[in-house]
Amino acid sequence: MPFLLSLPGATVLLLAASVTLQGTPPRDVTSSHSQSSPSHVTHGDTLPILIDGAKEPERISDALAYLHLFSVILTPSPNVVAEDTVRRREALFIKMGIGTADATLLLSALQAAAHDLGDATARKRNAAELDLRPEFEESKAQEEAVITAVRNLLAERLSVSGSRNLARYVQQVKRQIVVYGNPQE
Repeated sequence: MPFLLSLPGATVLLLAASVTLQGTPPRDVTSSHSQSSPSHVTHGDTLPILIDGAKEPERISDALAYLHLFSVILTPSPNVVAEDTVRRREALFIKMGIGTADATLLLSALQAAAHDLGDATARKRNAAELDLRPEFEESKAQEEAVITAVRNLLAERLSVSGSRNLARYVQQVKRQIVVYGNPQE
């Protein structure tokens, strides 16, 4: 399921898998894809790649990578029963190297912050659509503050190996993000 975040003059599209865009794209698009080439994105007016996380993961912010990961964890799978969403999360936690106790803490922290994170993200999207730069910046700062608060809480509560494996996995997420857009904006 895609997560669409807008900002003045740009749109950030976060995906858990490959994406194909049809028609005229927004000016900036960020997508996360599973080890596939950035050429999987197609549309009428091809946008240049601004940042390819597979080649330059250091240019992808921690906040963007955590936002993507948190969104993937929190968003239920579309058109499936709740048990399948639980199994998908469990598989992700195993892939991340997060044990059961740490996975429970991680999910609880994210669920507790979900409302605030969703609210900040929605306000940011609305401000971007209306081209309200001050409101956008304020909402972006609130979104990043929620992400930072969750990260700090997890740093305090996760086991040493859980914290290490989460941080390592976030670096892998960065390698799956590609930012498309107009370099002049």
